[in-house]
Amino acid sequence: EGVVYRHHQARHLAIVVDGWRVLWALAPAGNDWEAMAAEDPLLAAAIKGYVRHDIYVQLISEDFGAVLEARYGPALGALVDAAREPEATPSGRGDGRRRTRTA
Repeated sequence: EGVVYRHHQARHLAIVVDGWRVLWALAPAGNDWEAMAAEDPLLAAAIKGYVRHDIYVQLISEDFGAVLEARYGPALGALVDAAREPEATPSGRGDGRRRTRTA
């Protein structure tokens, strides 16, 4: 939907048992669960990466929430604007600030 929500109602459950067996479950409306289980080291690695990334993002958001909101807007919506480009500086390099597309 173009918005990164601080709290979303979808429920996720991701479990990696031993680097081989995994479970991924999702309840988009919050209570109607669908799940898959597999024995696959590649899928296990992907899910471990997802869990690790989610933890890192939560810690970063806790420490730098105000800075992130100032840069990317309320609900961090500008994070998902794939068409944005860094604004040019006199040196020709971006300054790290992003602009959003208007048309």
